[in-house]
Amino acid sequence: MFKASILTTAGLFVAISASAMPNVGDQAVYDVTSTQGGQSTKFAYVMEIVSYDAAANKFLQQNKYQIPGQPERVETEWKDASEYVSDATVDDVLANCRDYGGTPQTIKVPAGTFPTCKLPVSDQKRLQIAGSMWVAKVSFGIARSDTTENGQHTLVELRSFHVLP
Repeated sequence: MFKASILTTAGLFVAISASAMPNVGDQAVYDVTSTQGGQSTKFAYVMEIVSYDAAANKFLQQNKYQIPGQPERVETEWKDASEYVSDATVDDVLANCRDYGGTPQTIKVPAGTFPTCKLPVSDQKRLQIAGSMWVAKVSFGIARSDTTENGQHTLVELRSFHVLP
């Protein structure tokens, strides 16, 4: 169950493209609760941009999985700058939420209260994932995600974030 939970969590952030305001030092910490078959796993998921290669126009993104009682798992990957949404894109989604098929909402998560656009999430290829994602003007563009895939329910909430000016 845990491995599937990690893959689901990481995949959701790729689906929205990732970071608003992509800059080295941007970070988001998420509280994740994954439930399947009556068993829940809780862990922290930390995303951070740690480096930028101007010649390749790529960011090095570090993902950490902090599971109580287990060693921290760290993964890094180079991502093209085009994979990250900009402030302007997040602003557009928030201003035109209904045009994107969403619902404007103000939500409260551990990191604070944010105006968001609640967007439906589905896997158009496999139709095995369903739920919602709340886009906000925060690092990596996501304040909350609540999805179910193959009977596994995953709730992701922003605990804290850091955006460099």
